[in-house]
Amino acid sequence: MDEFVRAVFSRFPNVLLQWEDFSSDKASNLLAKYRENYLCFNDDIQGTGATVLAGVLGALRLQRRPPEDIRSLRVAVVGAGSAGIGVAQALHMAMQQAGLSAKAAYSNFYILDQDGLQSKARFSSLTEEQMAFARADLPDGMALEEVVEQAKPHLVLTCPRHVRDMCMHMSSGEAAPRPRPLGQARHHLRGCDPQDGGRRRAADRDAALEPDLLLRDHARGGV
Repeated sequence: MDEFVRAVFSRFPNVLLQWEDFSSDKASNLLAKYRENYLCFNDDIQGTGATVLAGVLGALRLQRRPPEDIRSLRVAVVGAGSAGIGVAQALHMAMQQAGLSAKAAYSNFYILDQDGLQSKARFSSLTEEQMAFARADLPDGMALEEVVEQAKPHLVLTCPRHVRDMCMHMSSGEAAPRPRPLGQARHHLRGCDPQDGGRRRAADRDAALEPDLLLRDHARGGV
């Protein structure tokens, strides 16, 4: 990889190198290794994170709330791969810019993988990036339903295979996808259940994020 990167920037010194679809155990390490010396970008980590952050900020604006209110959001992320952690990192950075300390911002997150909630008890198997978000105050492996019941997150982010299960545990609010830009969407946002009055929303990873729906139903109760 070193040889490839050196060759690319030797031939095209002003190029932007895009890292795409690397496995979770390699994506963050590659980005961290080269980002300080070369112009490079990981779409799964940074692109997904920036797009979801834009959706959240847009939703706050539509509620006539300042962007600084992002610091008060509790966020559950179902999926702890490079994209899920990338989203958490983008939102965490925004919370710090809104005035929170790094430690306080980390406390707003609940990261779940196939084994449930990630806690610091799993230190030997989590990556450095995952450990930063791992909980020290809740049992390891908690199911999504338990996390929603105890933490009452304002925002739940997930990948497609978890959308239906996630929506069944949310009485209101939104399930944000890993979105494409609105004009390139294959599918648009749709309700999880047509019988719920539209309170719960979800989309697949090829869907567009429509911020006016994202946090609308929490307007009376915080976010």
